[in-house]
Amino acid sequence: MYRDEILRALGLQEQELRAEGVESVSLFGFTARNEPHPGDSDLAVRLDASLSHGSFPYFGRLEG
Repeated sequence: MYRDEILRALGLQEQELRAEGVESVSLFGFTARNEPHPGDSDLAVRLDASLSHGSFPYFGRLEG
């Protein structure tokens, strides 16, 4: 995927992500630089402090 595709997809999910306690998502690495990459995308996700011990089930739902 390219940077713009990922940013668009994240934007479409913004309300759901915020409702689940996601404060911010940062794209980094090859995809952020829009360079050819090995097929993965690197994301850093900042969660609301109250979710620091229970958010993994939510992220498991995102796999598809």
